[in-house]
Amino acid sequence: MEQIVPGSVIMVGKNEQTRSVVSAIRPGRAEVVYLDQTGRALHQEIEWRKGAWEFLGGSHGGRPADRDGRLEPYVKMLRVQ
Repeated sequence: MEQIVPGSVIMVGKNEQTRSVVSAIRPGRAEVVYLDQTGRALHQEIEWRKGAWEFLGGSHGGRPADRDGRLEPYVKMLRVQ
C-alpha cells in the first residue's frame, strides 16, 4: 500500500481510475475529493483493496464537496491542476 497524507494526489480505482486528492486519513480508510465527469467536486471514502485504492460504495457514492469549507483547499488543488 502506498503511503498517503492529506494533500496527496492519488488514482482511485483499479480499472477506471479517478484522479483524487486525499482530504482525511481514518483507521483503515481515507477520504478523497475528486471531480466527476461534469466537473462537480465530490468527496468519498476509499480503502486499499487488492493492490489499489477503491471507492467504498462504488464510484457513484460521492457527496458534494464544493460548499464544504473543510474540503475547500483540496477542491482548489484539483481545479488548478
